[in-house]
Amino acid sequence: MSWDRLLSAVALLSALPVSSAFLGKLGWRHAAQQKNDTATAAGGGVRVFFVGPNKSGTSTLHQLMLARGLRACHNACEGPDGTLLFHWTRVPHDQEGLRLLSTFEAYTDDGDHAKWTFLAEGFPEARFALNTRDLLPWLASRASHIARARRRSGCKYAYGKRPDAGCPRAHSASVDNSLPRMRSWVEREAGRQDKVLHYFNSTPALRARFALVNVPRQDPADLAATLDWLLRPKLSDRMPARLVLSAADLPEPRGRGPRAAAGGRAVHLNSHNTGPSPLVDCGMRRAHTLVSLLGCAAHAGDELYAACAERARRTGSKVAALVGSDTLDAAFQVRFEADKNGTTALVDSCVLDGPPP
Repeated sequence: MSWDRLLSAVALLSALPVSSAFLGKLGWRHAAQQKNDTATAAGGGVRVFFVGPNKSGTSTLHQLMLARGLRACHNACEGPDGTLLFHWTRVPHDQEGLRLLSTFEAYTDDGDHAKWTFLAEGFPEARFALNTRDLLPWLASRASHIARARRRSGCKYAYGKRPDAGCPRAHSASVDNSLPRMRSWVEREAGRQDKVLHYFNSTPALRARFALVNVPRQDPADLAATLDWLLRPKLSDRMPARLVLSAADLPEPRGRGPRAAAGGRAVHLNSHNTGPSPLVDCGMRRAHTLVSLLGCAAHAGDELYAACAERARRTGSKVAALVGSDTLDAAFQVRFEADKNGTTALVDSCVLDGPPP
């Protein structure tokens, strides 16, 4: 085909009243989309990073960002054809990493592995949200989530330590949901939360770019208002007097605009770790036992984990040894077995009703 005919075909396609999605499938980009891509690659537009851990509303937040028209990445960032481009928390901390992160506008899941200082400095207009969840359900959900990974890895038991002979296809600590490992989640996330809050509370400019969100706990209208404020076009508008840790901290006038009114309840989308099942029930019992042993049952509903982590540090070596006990961990074992149809199922449940005397 000659260049003249090719250019004529492009002009004809551009004039047709078809959707940009259809043109995208054909490999064409509308001029407005090309302009938007160029602006984003240069650092323009609203960009938001959710720097909290998994199992804290990340699937819901991803869908909320898509609903707001943002190009969103959930852990593994994929191209239009589904090919993996990069994992957003693993990009190099240099110009190449910034170039990759210019591809999308909203990033969720495993944000606790992101280097937020690099992101804040590399994208001076970017917004940041510390997504969190009440301590007890977060621990239970994580333990159950890893139990499912253990099943996929061929592990004999739903709960246990790093890969061993009982986990033939496991290659990392991603299958470790033992009680010592769960304790380390509390201590690590508590320390990281403190550092994130201290950093974004250090200057008025950084405070204007930050909010804390708790999808399972927050009133849907409050969550929508917080996201409306965080994603406002101009950072200089509605500067906060203090760090936004809840909707009560939002500058006046509080936004309850069309998104807040029409959004409905923010359903927790990743519900397989929240509904009733032997795996989830056992995960919750493990979480209950852990916080009791650590002496922080009174903080089980906290969304910031510093108080529980401090109690854990004060429990001393005796409780630390108990938390690391193979006997105690074995009391929670849930066995996987394949039935006659080859379907993997849970065949018994955890037996511990509460912490030992």
